[in-house]
Amino acid sequence: MKKSEIFILLFCMIFIMASCSPQSEKKQEMTEKIENKATKDESLNFEELSFDSNGGIIFPLLNEDGNGKIKSRNIIIDDGEENYSILTDTFEIEKGGTFYYPYIPETIEPSFLAESDIPFEIVIGEKTDNNIEKMKASISNYDFEELSYKNDKKVTFLEFTNEVGAEDLDGNAPSMAVYFPKKYIDNVFSVGFEGQSFNDDKLIYSHFIENNNMLDKQKTLLIFNGEAPSDFTVKGFKNGSLDEKIDGLKVEVETKEILLHELLIGLFKEIRPYEKTFLDKEYYKKRLQLISDTIDAFHVKREEDDWNTRLEDYLVKDIVSHRFIYLKFEAKDTSTIKIKRLILPSSNHYTQNSSRNDMSEFYVMKSNIDSNITLNKDVKILGALSNKGKNQNEEKTTFNIPKNNDFRLVFSYNK
Repeated sequence: MKKSEIFILLFCMIFIMASCSPQSEKKQEMTEKIENKATKDESLNFEELSFDSNGGIIFPLLNEDGNGKIKSRNIIIDDGEENYSILTDTFEIEKGGTFYYPYIPETIEPSFLAESDIPFEIVIGEKTDNNIEKMKASISNYDFEELSYKNDKKVTFLEFTNEVGAEDLDGNAPSMAVYFPKKYIDNVFSVGFEGQSFNDDKLIYSHFIENNNMLDKQKTLLIFNGEAPSDFTVKGFKNGSLDEKIDGLKVEVETKEILLHELLIGLFKEIRPYEKTFLDKEYYKKRLQLISDTIDAFHVKREEDDWNTRLEDYLVKDIVSHRFIYLKFEAKDTSTIKIKRLILPSSNHYTQNSSRNDMSEFYVMKSNIDSNITLNKDVKILGALSNKGKNQNEEKTTFNIPKNNDFRLVFSYNK
């Protein structure tokens, strides 16, 4: 073996021994500890902890005139079906008064409305978004005067019935289009129209004409907050692009006036037929009334770049899940308000190799009394944090929330 080869071999052996030395192992162990500490500190930092989806927000009970007094609060979160948990929020009232319990519905399914031991009134609040700071501001700037609403709203609607089916018309997707003045942009809703657009002076609603042999034909309606236009035009086209006109379209148009609440009940049975058997239940009556009142309050100036008038969308999602709901209670001295509802935790969208993927959270907004929260779920508690106090021992399942403190209960489903 040449001297140069021997020298290279000895150098490699020395390098390998140095890499495996206790000092190197100690350095590697120290690096791992630093990385682990950084990860843990990040997950337990109240201010820096963030989630892609802010669910699980639990708000305080608000008192209208400030004369009522709450003695204690106890929050219990149990396992529910699928990803939902069951929140039971109990308030012991020392001095009676008018109280409001705010929340943002997590779902529009049957139990989207809370259950309570004493009667409550549903009150519509302002629109919100997925930002905790804005939610805090909305609650702190709470204005009771803005929450009044009417429940006897009458609307006028135009119902369009196609007398000729698609199989008897020219074109690959025969379509009907309705043109009427653009001044109605702020007070029109639609049902059954796939297309909506406008030009300088006209609103244009269109839908694909069904075959006459279809068994379940959806209603095609234009609903107006006030009088319906009489100066509208109906035209037929070969497809949804509305470029080539066709002859032979026959449409019957009927104008009707009805209470908005009654109209919604009929539409709800058609749009969500699998739920029609539940419509006699009290929470469904309240739910439809809630949507009716919200639509009535929803007639404000619409922005042309954010314009959706499809009533189907409001019935099944937008109006309920994007607004604050307030439960209004008239509580007596030494009484109890117990509220039970579904809740989803905050969570993160999946990102490869991210330590944040398996973290979830319930966030309790500050109130003026001490509270307790119990988490009865088969999860690993990662942190129980208040913004003004110390982190609590995460080995427990019940935690104290000091008054005037926001509180974050962070956990992982992976034990």
